[in-house]
Amino acid sequence: MGIFNDVDEVEVNVLLVCPSHIPDLSSDGPLLLSGRYKGSFSKDFEIKGVLPVFSNFVIDMKIQDAKDIPVQRICARDQIEYLTAQAWLSKDEKLEQKVAKLSLQNGFISE
Repeated sequence: MGIFNDVDEVEVNVLLVCPSHIPDLSSDGPLLLSGRYKGSFSKDFEIKGVLPVFSNFVIDMKIQDAKDIPVQRICARDQIEYLTAQAWLSKDEKLEQKVAKLSLQNGFISE
């Protein structure tokens, strides 16, 4: 079961979401997702989840266009940190190269 179950693959050509596994929200931290897509993405979407008492909940959200905000750079740092951890754990050389390329493109240092 993916993060975006109802995304129309015809309208969205590329969909990358980091982290690929959404963490447990009971950790009392904010939920941060970053990603990239090409094509048409709906301006309205729903977030569905399960509360600790095992009841379902749904939140309706609206996407706002980022004007004059360097969203690419903001998201890049989080993606670099996440992908670096994944590369270390999996010892994936291609993933390490991807992290290095992303770091150079956005001016962030990676390990």
